[in-house]
Amino acid sequence: MSEKDFDQGFTDESLEENDLSPDLISLIDDDGKEYEFEILDSYDCDEGHYIAIAPYMSEEEEDLDEGDLMILKAIDDVEDEGEFYYSPIEDDAEFNRISEIFVRRLEEFYDIVEDPENE
Repeated sequence: MSEKDFDQGFTDESLEENDLSPDLISLIDDDGKEYEFEILDSYDCDEGHYIAIAPYMSEEEEDLDEGDLMILKAIDDVEDEGEFYYSPIEDDAEFNRISEIFVRRLEEFYDIVEDPENE
């Protein structure tokens, strides 16, 4: 969200109704199984559009297990013009660069523990 989004003068009532709910996205794996994720952040640059997501858990489930942060890139769907899908970042250098950006942006709000296997 940009600073402009906060300049619109929300009332307490509007915050209670809509704005505190998480941004969710459903993704389907290669086997057709659907998973629900919470969008934690998004980032746009010359290389493309990226999102940082974590498995969505209700408040009761959050205490049981911490989710993994995943970073996906929007890829244009060549079969359906104007549409896109999210895919893991395959280029290691691109992934490292983008993941560092998300970690810096999110570490203020979340406890991020980096996986030593990915370093």
